[in-house]
Amino acid sequence: MANDDAVLNGVSGPLDLLARWLADADARAFTLATASADGTPHARTVLATGVDDTSVRFTTSRPSVKTADLAANPRAAGVFYWPALLRQVTLHGAAVELPPDEARAAYAERSPNLRALAWVYDELGGQAVVDPDEVRALFDRHRDRDPAAPPPSWTTFALRPDRVEAWWMPDGAGVATRVRFDRSGGEWTRQYVLP
Repeated sequence: MANDDAVLNGVSGPLDLLARWLADADARAFTLATASADGTPHARTVLATGVDDTSVRFTTSRPSVKTADLAANPRAAGVFYWPALLRQVTLHGAAVELPPDEARAAYAERSPNLRALAWVYDELGGQAVVDPDEVRALFDRHRDRDPAAPPPSWTTFALRPDRVEAWWMPDGAGVATRVRFDRSGGEWTRQYVLP
């Protein structure tokens, strides 16, 4: 099968592509799982733009599946997985939209490429089906002008977990360790659970 995209050259199939992309993984990348109003699950990889004592923040465009899901059902889950380190962290909780000043600050810290992509999403209105050539043309145009302000649809969410699980494989242990943290009344409790 002929490839019209350089990313697919030499790729034998989707799992080969997945393996290649996993090799290039970004440590800030995590899987965010949401569910629509009818319960249809959706998962995608997003970048954590900030982590503090109460939340993990991520940015998005309002006309997206994730924002529609979170409007219908604010419960979400996140998974950070670092296979080279034999570590994983999962988070479960409510995702809340943050004030516009948070979105502006997060936008300012993005690379020119990611700022351009934010404008592409805004201009295309979250369309599911797009012409790749149109996307590239819009991307090039917005990257060249590198707007300082975010598009109107740009927003930031905070995933505020009430449960966090950490899993790791200690050196030479032969068995992993998993600890669960649950928050109730603002306090965290900790217990070890089967890995």
